[in-house]
Amino acid sequence: MSPLWMLLLSVSPARAQDDWVVDERAVETYRRAGRALDASDPVLAEKLAQKALDRSDGDCAPCTATLAQALLLQNRSQEAYDLILPVLVDHPDVEGLASFASSAAFGARHFEDARNLGLQAITQSPREPGGWGALLLANMRLGDTDGARLLLARAERDLKADDLACLHGRLATEEERWDDVVLFADHCGDPQESRALLYTALSHRGNDPVLAEKLAAELDRHGSAGFERARQRFSDGQPEEALAILDQIEADGKADFDMDLFRVQVLERLERHEAALAKATELLAADDWVRVSEQGAMGGILTARTLRTFQAIKGQVAIWRVILLDAVGRPDEAQAAAASAGRVSGVPQATPASKAWLRMRAGDADGAWKLVASETEWLQSDVGEWFVERLALESEAQVPPDVYAALSPGVKASVDRWQAEVARVAAHNAEVERERAEIARQNEEIARHNEEVDRHNEEVARRKEEIARHNAAEKARVEARNARIDHFNVQIESMGRANAALNAAAESTRTNALEACLGSLDESTALLDQIDTTAGEGLDLPPDQDLAKGVSTHHQHIARIRLHCLVGLRRLDDARALVAAHPQAPYSMTDRWNLILLDQERAGPDATQQALTDLCTSLEPGDDKTRCEGMLQSGG
Repeated sequence: MSPLWMLLLSVSPARAQDDWVVDERAVETYRRAGRALDASDPVLAEKLAQKALDRSDGDCAPCTATLAQALLLQNRSQEAYDLILPVLVDHPDVEGLASFASSAAFGARHFEDARNLGLQAITQSPREPGGWGALLLANMRLGDTDGARLLLARAERDLKADDLACLHGRLATEEERWDDVVLFADHCGDPQESRALLYTALSHRGNDPVLAEKLAAELDRHGSAGFERARQRFSDGQPEEALAILDQIEADGKADFDMDLFRVQVLERLERHEAALAKATELLAADDWVRVSEQGAMGGILTARTLRTFQAIKGQVAIWRVILLDAVGRPDEAQAAAASAGRVSGVPQATPASKAWLRMRAGDADGAWKLVASETEWLQSDVGEWFVERLALESEAQVPPDVYAALSPGVKASVDRWQAEVARVAAHNAEVERERAEIARQNEEIARHNEEVDRHNEEVARRKEEIARHNAAEKARVEARNARIDHFNVQIESMGRANAALNAAAESTRTNALEACLGSLDESTALLDQIDTTAGEGLDLPPDQDLAKGVSTHHQHIARIRLHCLVGLRRLDDARALVAAHPQAPYSMTDRWNLILLDQERAGPDATQQALTDLCTSLEPGDDKTRCEGMLQSGG
């Protein structure tokens, strides 16, 4: 028995009643979670264990342990480790718990913790192989093969020979002693571990027909292993591989009803609805639902409880058939099948459930929920909960209050989680659309600004060319003019750096890095302030009017971008001071409008409205004036 199942048996509800107030529905849900683990369906086990926890107000150690195991089987080791540690603290004497915690720590890559917990496990239960196996894995992962050998030597005093062989096989695998791996696999007492060792050896031995035949014989003796692998592939999001395994099981003549019902689910996931429909129809007409011997019945007589279980499953198949008829576009047959679902299956509730599905698909969500909720007792069953949860996944509409009140607490929790997710996604999508619209608007504004900057850069480049030609002509003639030209080139270089800083500020606004934008603007302003447009001392040259104009133009662009950044950062006092200092700057209509709106709390509604009106009036005829007046009229 593996340490995980030892844990579940040790902390079962029957042994935990002293510290867990037992709720019968919670116990049943907990047991269903255990059956889901046994069927290799950790996703369903997680859901059921969480539901059992919810029904116990979170005070259920065995439910927490089952949930942790389901998470571990889904490779969510850190979550499993975080869950199991508090349980271990509260129940330190539970057999197998430290071993399981060690496995979770190992999966979460806390290898030293795994080794310490493994030591705790073998100290607590020296004759159980689980703790030894966990400690062996931790030692090997930490590279302590010598410690692993000493551990196995110590284990010989406490473990049975077949359990010890499994552990020796693990160490031989780590050291790539493949002949020894095969030998230990033959003596390993755990069939699953033995097959795993043979798999590993075969993958490294290459074309070894003898070993391949040995492995095939092992798998053939355990036909259920294929079904477990199929479920695992399905839960891992690989329905094609799951179907291939089911096909092989069926070809070998080992398929039973459970596998056929699972085939319906796999085919539906693959959207092979016709094939799924054919199998569901076949199952609905069958009488031999299961092999009686596997249900523990004697002399072919089934118990009343088993018959009720089969009948509920038959109702589920009838509902599946209606769902599939609807999926393949055969509405008349779907309606007829829905009307007869209760009679054909012997489950009266199958008829309102099937009709509810068709109503939901037709857009009548309220009618669908009312039909289902009319069967309040049925909603407490496994099939009822399965169907209601599937119905909730089909609709984004909220369940009406009177219908919601009729649902079981478990179904309510499932519906709440789904519809909360629907609302979250809708809100997220709306926010994304708003952000996209704002980004598009800002990009348009930045593009217009970039065009202006490009035109300015072209002007600067043209001016540089003229200066260069002038320098070439004057260099040979006047030494004093050469000095002025050198001085002027320094100013032009400063202008270029100022322009680069201005471009960096524009780029910052494009990426919404508004604080970085202000830093670049400050750099550009400082560079411009260094430029001297007057004639050099002792040189008979007038002030350079074009350079002065360029500096002024740069300052205007700096003021325009600075206002955009200050408004975005809501620095209203700085924004108002900027406009007062540079009233003639070509600020965008949008930034001036937003500044007035942001100032509304100080100015008051009437003054704000007047300021917006004055803004529109002051604009020259054109796109900005038209847009401003439109915003004024719409109250935007």
